[in-house]
Amino acid sequence: MGVVMRLWWRYPWWWVSMGVLAFLGSWPLVGFPLTDADIAHWVPIAREIQLTGRFLTSSNDQTHGPLLAWTAAVLAAPRPHAFWLYNLFNLCCGIWGLAVMYGGARVIWGRRVAAMSVGMACTSLVWVYLSRTPMYDWPAAMGLWSAMMAWWVWLETRRPLAFGGAMLSLMIAATSRFSITVGLMAIFVGVGAWVYRRGWWRTLLEWAVLKTAACALIGIWVYCQYRTHGSPFMVEWWVDNVGRYIKEPGDSTVYHDYYGFLLLTLVGMFPHTFMLLGTLCQKSVWTRWRDDRRQWLLWAGWLPCLVLFSFSGHVKLARYIAYVFPMLTVFLAVQMVQYDLINPRWVRRVNRMMGWTLGGMSVLLAMTAFQFQKEVAASPLFVVGVIGLVLGVLGGGWLAFQRQWMPMGLGREEDSMPVDPWAMGVLVGSYGLFLTVLAIEYQRAPFLTMVSDEIHAVIEAVDHRIQ
Repeated sequence: MGVVMRLWWRYPWWWVSMGVLAFLGSWPLVGFPLTDADIAHWVPIAREIQLTGRFLTSSNDQTHGPLLAWTAAVLAAPRPHAFWLYNLFNLCCGIWGLAVMYGGARVIWGRRVAAMSVGMACTSLVWVYLSRTPMYDWPAAMGLWSAMMAWWVWLETRRPLAFGGAMLSLMIAATSRFSITVGLMAIFVGVGAWVYRRGWWRTLLEWAVLKTAACALIGIWVYCQYRTHGSPFMVEWWVDNVGRYIKEPGDSTVYHDYYGFLLLTLVGMFPHTFMLLGTLCQKSVWTRWRDDRRQWLLWAGWLPCLVLFSFSGHVKLARYIAYVFPMLTVFLAVQMVQYDLINPRWVRRVNRMMGWTLGGMSVLLAMTAFQFQKEVAASPLFVVGVIGLVLGVLGGGWLAFQRQWMPMGLGREEDSMPVDPWAMGVLVGSYGLFLTVLAIEYQRAPFLTMVSDEIHAVIEAVDHRIQ
């Protein structure tokens, strides 16, 4: 007990952030709602693996990486219809990302940045949503995030364990999403070599080791799939890893809403959006690399992904840019601790941004309600829950800014950083109340029950086909 208490007092935000996400990512255990209809695409593969044991030669979902189906097949084997078990690996990935964020940021930027980063991440809309939505993008994003932070620690400390962590993390990421994770990691490694003035030949050799390890692991699965499904698999593999960043396969529409992912980034950072806007809407943020060249790595960890996906012709789904948010959160914490919180002008700007954020979210809610009028009419309770979520979480974010982040940012590195129970209580309570409403409506609202019915149907279809 004494060891536990010492760990608690030494790393309070490490414990709190993971505890908050563990609760929000699993509430409620009974009747756990899965809301993304695309989940029905990979669940049959997991069920097939459960029944046949063929991990390498089972079916595939449009040649997406096998990691999600593999883990779900193992974790959900005791209860194939338990949705919470299908999401368990995804939730573990979210918690893993927080642990990496705290540990990496603490080594590179210090305790205050580490604590503020995980505090904002575990209560952000995107972290809660994606930790509850088992799709390929979140494990890939957390694997890439871990690889980036481990590589950065390797550049700072030259610890061999950090290099091994980067290699293992990239292997995990590539097994979920191959080309995008390897490509974004290559950009990060290149920027890191320039920032730390490392030799290019040495960097290329180290990158070759990372890339070879990632390609070797996914290559085993690709080879077995090719031997099983033939050349059509390789065509789909090429389309999924290259062509889909240009447009959807076939004769699908090319989407030109280039602003879409920028808007989704601001929504995903909610309720901390007003602080992000206050930071980005100032000229000095674009020149702070002159004080610390490591600022370039903060930008390299999220901006290339946002630009790439924004100008692609692909449909704009929020989970596609899951790779943006981990480093963006650390970026915001670094700017606040080192520059912004000591600037009275920035604090006044943030006060104004709070009103703009509330107004913007109100407009988005009104537009969404107008677009989905049938769903609004079918579940008034769900609508009330969404409004309560927005108001409650934004209020909690404001309390956290006033009572938590400002004192933390203005304090000294050696000061204690207690968790403010009021701010965290409002945030967790608002999310928890909405998730309770969602679980209730998941049993009766037609636009929600159709997702659960489809998932149960595809599981039963696989049982009938194989057994």
